[in-house]
Order: sequence, then structure tokens, then C-alpha cells
Amino acid sequence: MLQVGKEKVESQKVSLVENISKKYEAGEDGLNPDLNFQNFVNGSNSDIAFAAAQAVGDNVQENKYNPLFICGDVGLGKTHLIQAIGNNVKSVGHNLKIRYTNSEEFTNEVINGIRYRKNHEIRTKYRAIDILLIDDIQFLENKESTQEEFFHIFNELIQNKKQIILTAD
Repeated sequence: MLQVGKEKVESQKVSLVENISKKYEAGEDGLNPDLNFQNFVNGSNSDIAFAAAQAVGDNVQENKYNPLFICGDVGLGKTHLIQAIGNNVKSVGHNLKIRYTNSEEFTNEVINGIRYRKNHEIRTKYRAIDILLIDDIQFLENKESTQEEFFHIFNELIQNKKQIILTAD
């Protein structure tokens, strides 16, 4: 587990908010192409998280940090870092299936899968990917069905040496 520190620089915070709030069309992978390592404003508060994220993004098939869990306060760049990992892997040309989602989207997919009896489709979708990026995993608290589904997906991906990257406040 890596923690993004509490040191805050106002210009970094403004830059990050501007990047995240830009309108973009997420592809099937859910990634925002504007969030990459080149425009991440790294400070002393995020050196370790940044280095680990770059290590995973540069050598994802080695699974050096798997799962990678990044935690820290709101607005310090966790979303930017995990999106940068996915975008870096895509830019290197690996033919890997990547999926970025946040806990709310994941929960909605699981609930709809249960409601419309399409659990199998959800399981197949998430178990067939190579890199799973889930933002704000703390919001799965008290959502037993979603936690259970995530647990099974997590185990399957780890057993098959697939990369998992999570963030939490």
C-alpha cells in the first residue's frame, strides 16, 4: 500500500482539478487520455506513489507491485496516477485489455447484473481483462453483493497473474 502524502501545493491542486474536469470521451477501457505521467505534477508528497505507478506502467507484465494500492487524501492525484498507468501501457503498444472504473460504476454494473440476471456477463467482462483499475474502492463498504463479486474477480485475476490497481481515500 502506498500513501499519497498530505502536502498540498495550490497550483498542483488546481492543475489536477482542471485535468480531471475536462470533458473527454472515455473509450471502452474507461481511460481519459489527458491523464498521463508527463502532465502529473509530482511533489515530495507523492514521490513513492509516482515511482511505483511508473514502475507498473513501464513493466506491467512483470507484476512487480500486484495488487498496487494507492491511498491518500482527496485531490492529491490518485485518479491521475492510475489513469496514467493505463494510458502508459496503451502507448507502449502492449496488446492488453485494460479497464478503468470507479466503485460506483462497478457497483451499478453488479447490481444491474443481479437485477437482470446477467451476472455471467459481468463476471466474463471483468475476468477477461489484463489490467483492472478501480478508483475509490472504499465505497464498496457495506455493499455485500458487490464486495463478494469483487472478491471473486480479484482472486481470478491475481491467480492468472493479471494486474490490479486500486485507490482509496
